[in-house]
Amino acid sequence: MFGRPGLRPAPGRVGRIRERGLDLVHIRFPNDDKPLAGCDAGRIIYVFADGAAAVCPYLVFAARTPQSRYADTEFLVGNILDGDIAPALEGYDFHRRFTVGDNAKMRCLWHEQPVRQGLPGRARVPRAAHRRRRRRALPGARRTPAAPHRPPAGMTGQFIVIEGPNAVGKTTIARQLVDRLNLNRPTPTHLTAEPSDTPWGRLLRSGEAMLDWRALALAIAADRYAHLEREIIPHLDAGHHVVSDRYVQSSLVLQRIDGLTLREVWRYNAFVPPPAVSFYLEDAPAVLADRLGGRGKLSRLERSGSPEEELRLYREAFDFLDRRGWRQCLVDCHDRSPAAIVASILDILPT
Repeated sequence: MFGRPGLRPAPGRVGRIRERGLDLVHIRFPNDDKPLAGCDAGRIIYVFADGAAAVCPYLVFAARTPQSRYADTEFLVGNILDGDIAPALEGYDFHRRFTVGDNAKMRCLWHEQPVRQGLPGRARVPRAAHRRRRRRALPGARRTPAAPHRPPAGMTGQFIVIEGPNAVGKTTIARQLVDRLNLNRPTPTHLTAEPSDTPWGRLLRSGEAMLDWRALALAIAADRYAHLEREIIPHLDAGHHVVSDRYVQSSLVLQRIDGLTLREVWRYNAFVPPPAVSFYLEDAPAVLADRLGGRGKLSRLERSGSPEEELRLYREAFDFLDRRGWRQCLVDCHDRSPAAIVASILDILPT
């Protein structure tokens, strides 16, 4: 059942729906006190009564107006009554077809706001904090800049992720970044890591050799969702920044080394909200191999993969999430001190 934002459903119709034993879910009704949300076009599939599947019903309705420059078929993927439309759904990349956020009438809602959104908080509805546009070079990093998104009222914390292959220095950079943020900025910053520092997360760290393939991927995904609900979101709701050493990108790499496909790993993690920004640390394969050799005892996945393979898979994860609108930066760490790497990250983060 669709409706226009700002309108309330007629009480008589609502009553008749409930009398039939159906559950009624309000979508932004009433929404008088709700902040403006981001656009979820291309992220949630809607099915009309005739079986037509749309990437967004409002875009379909708008395309059917005389002044629209688009046909409604641009936003209709297929019909579920005609057979399997999964390939069509997976092949429809909304954010490659259309530029989100370029409507001049809407731009005034964003430009007065800094890019500070972390997660949407207790509303429990994950939304992309940023939209992807063209890349531009930055000293020591390459990133995907995006139009600022209007943050929810009272939401000031940022969720920041540090990612990269084994032995690249994620833990060191994450700790030093948190130290610098807490020293120089008024907003408290919380450091966390995955697997989480919970009994379940510690079991995963110590029991990696006992779990492999699909069992490990599912266990890590479960820990990630619990990590979000129990630690990350509460800190963001309190207005704190959160820096995480590893996030979903690690699963998109390490579980592939373990034999799963990218498609399957993403299916287990598809409901995780994107961070405000993810930093991918990179270094020369020979440097990473030398550091791993100095560790003595390696984990099963560290032994299974190689620096070259991990770097390649992280680039594939970057491109995969880039197509889904995630804001990301590639940071070259070669021959650079941790302090210099942290400084380049701070230059990118909004003040």
